[in-house]
Amino acid sequence: EAYFQGLVDLFGYVEPVPACEWDNARSSLQMLSKTLKERELMLMMGLTGDFRYKTQSSLLVVTERLEKAAKLFLPGGFYMPADPRD
Repeated sequence: EAYFQGLVDLFGYVEPVPACEWDNARSSLQMLSKTLKERELMLMMGLTGDFRYKTQSSLLVVTERLEKAAKLFLPGGFYMPADPRD
C-alpha cells in the first residue's frame, strides 16, 4: 500500500503530475520493482514447466518497465504540457 502512495499523490492536485511529487513517484516505482525482484522465488513457488518460465519472463518484463518508468520522473524525463482548460 505504501509503495503506491507516491503514484497516488501525482493525482491529488489540481495541476496534473506536479513536479513536487516526482521524487516520491520515482521512489514508489523503484520500490515496487525491487520488491518484486526480492520476492521472485516466493512468487514462483509451486510453479513448474512452461507456466513457471512464462511467469518468470513476465516478472522480468514488469520489473524492467517499472525501473524505466521511474526514470520518467528525473529532470528532463518527460514534458508535462500546460493544461488546455486554462
